[in-house]
Formats: sequence, C-alpha cells, structure tokens
Amino acid sequence: MLHLRGRRGGAYAPGEVIMATVTIQEAAQHLGVSQDTVRRRIRKEELQARQTPTPQGFRWVVELEDLEEDAQAAPTPTHRPDIGGAQVEDGQVLRELVDALRSQLQSQGEELVARRREVQELHVLLQQKALPEAVGRSWWAFWR
Repeated sequence: MLHLRGRRGGAYAPGEVIMATVTIQEAAQHLGVSQDTVRRRIRKEELQARQTPTPQGFRWVVELEDLEEDAQAAPTPTHRPDIGGAQVEDGQVLRELVDALRSQLQSQGEELVARRREVQELHVLLQQKALPEAVGRSWWAFWR
C-alpha cells in the first residue's frame, strides 16, 4: 500500500521530493534489508515513521523519500519467503515436508509411550526391591 505525500492538488515538479508512506515490510523490501533493520533504523531515528490507527490497533508506517520512479511504476509482486528452500507457491514440496514431519511426530510419540512403559516397569522393580528390607522394622528406624 503506497500513500504519497506532497503538494495538495497539483502535479509534482521534476526533482521534487515525494514522501511515500509504506509499511515496515514494504520499506524493508524497498531498502533491501530485514524488517528488524527497518525497526532498528526507526529507533535510531534514521528513518521517519509514525503509528497509524487501524481497527485492530496501531500500525507503524515509514516515510521514504525519492520514490518518484517507484510511485509512477506499476506495482511489482511481493517476494514470497522461502520455507525449507522452496517458494511458498511450491505446494507439492510443502505437502511432502508436512507428511515427513507427521510421520516423524508419530514415531516419536510411539517412542515416548515405550519409554513411559519402561519407567513404570522400573518403578515396580524398585518397589519390589525396597519392600523386603523394610519388613520387620519400624518406619522411624530408617532415620537412625
């Protein structure tokens, strides 16, 4: 979403600075840096930004200069993030990744059940081992 700020109701003169108001994500894409870097530059006051109200709360918008060419150009599609080395549009790779993670989760769940069973068996063995020693003595004799 690109909002231009400048002279009201008139055409922009060549070379005039146009202030574009963009989101942090769009500013990061335009500047070629991460969103965290944009936030850091806002804190250091290297970039001008302000909060704007939305129905869900407030959103930071960044004012960028020298976007005259970008404002006149057609909007470009946004970059899709990589997930596991595949583009988001690559649904088949993502489905395979989800299936692999599900099978791994199932095998780890089965292993967890087996380990719990082993722990229960060890508790039974410990109770059987400790029981004969305690027979015939008073409970407080343990502390002597």
